Amino acid sequence: MLRAILVGWSLIVMVMIVAGRSGSAEAAGPWKAQVVDAETGQLLEGAVVLAIWHRRYTSPGGWAGGGYYASEEVVTGADGHFVIQARSTFTFLPFLTVIKGPEFIIFKPGYGRWRWLGSDAWPQDAYERKRRADAVREQFMGEGVVIELPPLKTREERIKGMPSLPGDVPASRMTKLLEVVDRERVFLGFKPLRRTPSENQQ
Repeated sequence: MLRAILVGWSLIVMVMIVAGRSGSAEAAGPWKAQVVDAETGQLLEGAVVLAIWHRRYTSPGGWAGGGYYASEEVVTGADGHFVIQARSTFTFLPFLTVIKGPEFIIFKPGYGRWRWLGSDAWPQDAYERKRRADAVREQFMGEGVVIELPPLKTREERIKGMPSLPGDVPASRMTKLLEVVDRERVFLGFKPLRRTPSENQQ
């Protein structure tokens, strides 16, 4: 009887480990891209890229709950390139918890929301758009892709183009993003989100 219980538990543990490993391969990275101006094709230096992973727990309605798990922040160089390093999403209890992501925020002052190169000309058919997007995502983790940022022409466009900051990411994990957002806010005539050192001394 005891032997049967031990064998049963061993099988359960093995299944959990195999399932966890297969689930962890969903999006291991690395993610590679080059960021360009959507109108001119010019390579964009200084675009901040924030990749965010979230933990999700199972529930009767599907994967829900959880919260911030990890993040990585990089800035594009003179060649417009960035790389987000590979990250393990292994969990020991894949039927109870999973790591989802990454989600990407890419921001450069004066530019709008990022998109895949040429995606604005994709067919409107939802199935075809999803097929193309899935293919590009695979390239994102392979040889790399090109990402476009559309330039914004007016103050109103730039205000609307401000990114929504993730409330669950610690400020210490997105310092570069906060810096460029504050720079854009000041340019547009708004107060920065963070106090400057001189303000802190007052």
